[in-house]
Parts: sequence; C-alpha cells; structure tokens
Amino acid sequence: MKAPGLVLNASFALTGALTTLLGPLLPSLISQWSLADRNAGRLFATQFFSATLGAALQGWITSRIRATWCLTAAYALMAVSVATLTTGSFAMGVVRVSLYGFALGVTIPTVNLIAGQRAPARKTAALNLLNMCWCAGAVFAPLLIGALLPSHGLPSVLMGFGGLLLAAALLTLAFPVGAGPGASSSPEPGLAPARGVPAAWLVAVFLFLYVGVENTVSGWISVFALRALQLPVATASAALSGFWMALMMARGYLAFGRRIPSARVLLVGSLCAAGAGTATLVLASGPLKLIAGAALTGAGLGPVFPGIVALYQDRAGAERSIGLVFAFSGCGGAVLPWLAGLLSSSAHDPRATMWVGLIATMLLLVLLKPAMPGQVRPQSTV
Repeated sequence: MKAPGLVLNASFALTGALTTLLGPLLPSLISQWSLADRNAGRLFATQFFSATLGAALQGWITSRIRATWCLTAAYALMAVSVATLTTGSFAMGVVRVSLYGFALGVTIPTVNLIAGQRAPARKTAALNLLNMCWCAGAVFAPLLIGALLPSHGLPSVLMGFGGLLLAAALLTLAFPVGAGPGASSSPEPGLAPARGVPAAWLVAVFLFLYVGVENTVSGWISVFALRALQLPVATASAALSGFWMALMMARGYLAFGRRIPSARVLLVGSLCAAGAGTATLVLASGPLKLIAGAALTGAGLGPVFPGIVALYQDRAGAERSIGLVFAFSGCGGAVLPWLAGLLSSSAHDPRATMWVGLIATMLLLVLLKPAMPGQVRPQSTV
C-alpha cells in the first residue's frame, strides 16, 4: 500500500476513536463542568445532530472543494476542537463538540467514497480494510484513554489526541488522498445504474436498519446479560468485546483474503449469519450462548456495511448523494436503540432489545435484493 493509502486508513482510524470519545471522557467532563446527567446527555445529542448535518452537506461541500483540502480542513477542525474541548465553559464545550461532529459527518462519507475510487477493481476489499480501521479506533481508543486519564489528566489526553488529528491533517495535505491511478467514477459493467432518488433512498433505508442493528446489539447486550440472564459484569463485557472483535476480524479477512465471493453471495451469507447470531441472543439462557450469539452477530454484520457501500458507489451519481445516504442511515443508530429501550420498558423484559435486532436483521434480508440490482463479479484483493 502506498503512502496516500496508508494515510487514508490510519487517519480514518482516528475518526473511529473520535466518534466514541465522549464515552470514556464523560465522567471527567461531568466533574470538570459539574454537570447534571441531563446536561451531559446534550453532548451526545450535539455530536449526533452535527455529524448528521455534516453528512447531509457533504456532497455540496465536496462539489466545491477538492477532496484533499476538504479532508485537511476537517481533520484540522477536529484537532482544534478536541485539544481545546475543556477550555472555557460548558457552553463552549458544546460548541466544540458540534464543530468536530460536523467535521466527522463530512469526513466519513468522503473517505469511504475516496477509498472505493482508489481501488475500483477491489472496492469491497478496500472498504472492508478502511472500515476495519475505523472499528479498531472505536474499540481500542476508549481502552487507551481510560488507561491514560488517571496518570496524565484530561487536558494532556485531549492535547495528545488533538496532536494526532493535526498530524492527520498535515499528512493528508502532504500525501493527497484523492482517487488513485485507474480510478473511475463510472459504474462497472453488469451493475444497474441508479434510478434517481428512489435508489439512493433504498440504500439509505437499508443502511438505516444496518446501523440500527449494530448499535442496538452493541448498546444493549450488556444490559441484556446483566438483567435478563443475571450474568456477572465480566461476562457481559466479554460478550460486547466478542461482538466487536468478530466484526473487525470479518472485515480484516475480507480486506486481506485472496478472493472475495460475489457481492450477492457475500451479503446474503453475512446477513444469514447475523440473523442466526441475533436469534441465538434472543434464545440465550447462559454465558456460552450469549458470547457465541454476540460473536456470530458481529462476524455476520462486519462485511455488510462495506459491501453495500461498495455496490452503491458503482451506481452513477453516487458521489453526489452518498453524504445524504450516510446522514439518513446514521439516524438508525439513534432510532432503533431508542425503540429497543421503549419495548424493553413496556414489556418489562430486556430480551425485547435483542428481538429488535433480530427483526431488523430479517428486514435487511428482505431489502437486500432491491438494494443491489444487477450482477456483480467476484473481486480479487490482489
């Protein structure tokens, strides 16, 4: 992999870390600003809504600014916002969260689009590698931050993370990450072109459900293990870790494997595995079924997002609407976990949260065929 590709993937890992940053920092931020829980929750809402706005405006922004300059500015904005997050009042903190959330919203669809354009012959593998890097940042950064906070303090940790983001901005400028040699924005042979807005919205609904399943299972599995199965905290943590590790490993295998099956076979097989995993979670009665179900669900979900994004990029005009697709799909990460909590409260049974994941996975299987018309040839990673 050449330097621009390395920069693209390594920098994207930082966006995964930044997406989950508030979680490990929240106790320190509550202490820093003497916040009530309802005000602390505003930070998460601010990040979500500003990222959604950034994704919605991504197409408009990148049609006017070159990708390299866009990403450089976005990483620089993240760097300044993170490094100065606790400088000043809580209100200023909210403003800075909104700024880096907006930058995240612009960056994530832009980088996915560039990664696919750089490797038109191995798009699925490239997007699996990219999103594996994002997942690695999201999983391991909270552990690293949690280890550093007691010894270094909040300001130093934020300055260090801001420095990494600034390095990403400078490296993006030094090694332009635009489409590589041989890239093409035209659809590949055998793929049906987009049919206007309905095609984009169909993919958006598909990804809305996908993101919802991922967030519902990962967000509620610990509560399900503790309350419904009466398992210890260590087992609940093991199930959550198993989910994320299996998801990363599935993407890693597809990123570095010698050959990838056809998109239809890959996605159908992956969703069937995810369906079997969520069904195992619904039926779980002990630690083995819980951990096995979590791992199978993660492994099944891993290839789905990169796979469907790769197919969508092959449609004419995808570069103009991918930001809107990401903006809408991101809402699934808020709506389905909320719905799962509502049903759990109404039924007085945390198992209802896993039912939401299973039903949404079945809907993904139903939507898969209309979301990916046409035939797709197997791709090689070499």
